[in-house]
This record gives sequence, C-alpha cells and structure tokens, in this order.
Amino acid sequence: MDLSTSNNPVSVIPHPYQALAQVSRAVFARNAAQRIALGLGGKTPQVVPAFLAAAATLFDNAIAVAEIRQELSNYGYTDARLAQERAMIAAFEQANQAQVAAIGAAQQATRDQRAALSALNQWVAQYLKIAKIALRSKPELVEKIGGVSRSARTAAQRGAPKKAAATRAAKLAA
Repeated sequence: MDLSTSNNPVSVIPHPYQALAQVSRAVFARNAAQRIALGLGGKTPQVVPAFLAAAATLFDNAIAVAEIRQELSNYGYTDARLAQERAMIAAFEQANQAQVAAIGAAQQATRDQRAALSALNQWVAQYLKIAKIALRSKPELVEKIGGVSRSARTAAQRGAPKKAAATRAAKLAA
C-alpha cells in the first residue's frame, strides 16, 4: 500500500501556508488571475498530497512571479521571508515522507513478525508430535518439554457417564 498517495487528512495546516494564503486572498481579492496563479482558486486541500501541491504552488509562484512578489513585499513578505517559509513547507513534506516510510516499515515488520511466529508455531507443533511418539513410554518427559501427557482420565471424561445418564433420563421424561 502506497501511503504517499493516500488521502490522509491534514490535521494541522502549517502556519506559513495559512498566513500567506490569507494575506494573498485579501491583497488579490479582485484579481482572480493572480489568485489562480497562487493556487487559491478554491478551498484549502484537506489531504496531505493535495495540500503539499497547493503549498508548493502558492510559495513557488509567490517567489517566481515578479508582480505578485512585489505586491506581497508591501505586506512584509520579503524574498527572504518567502524563501524561509517555503523551506518550512519543504520540511513539513520531508516529515510527512518520513512518517509514511515509518508506517510502511512498521507494517512490514509486523508482517515479518507474524510470519516468523507462524513458522515457529508450526515447528513446535511438529516437534511435540514427534516427541510424544518417541517418549510415549515416558509421559513425564513429554510434560517436561511442554507437551501434555495424560495418564488418567480428565474430570470431563470421568463425569461423562453420569452426564450421559442424566441426558437419557431427561429425554425419557420429556
């Protein structure tokens, strides 16, 4: 399962994106072309891959388009600030990729663990079967290696004749 393309929701939208998007929407309220160039035509995406694409579009075009960069500089978004906040979005993307990789590694480790335990259980079952056959004359040794050796009937086996008689009597009475 490829989690990098999954629709995991963005639980916390990074502040740099939110702040620049709000300022850009206010500054370019009447200029739809600039808003579209910044990727602000609709709502903020709520899934990680779409959010990262929108954030890249917003910051990359805010830096690359001279007219937009000049207008945003009037509101405190200098080239250095835009680059710094774009780096924060890149760090968020790297953290997300690391998390996706860690989830994948954990899932693989769980699969490996289950396979190893299954193989171990099969081996132990086979070992106990062979040990019971080999040690059938020494049931105490079978018990020492973890097998069950019954030299006497169990409580259920001892009570079976009474239970059967009670069942027969109940059927006759009915």
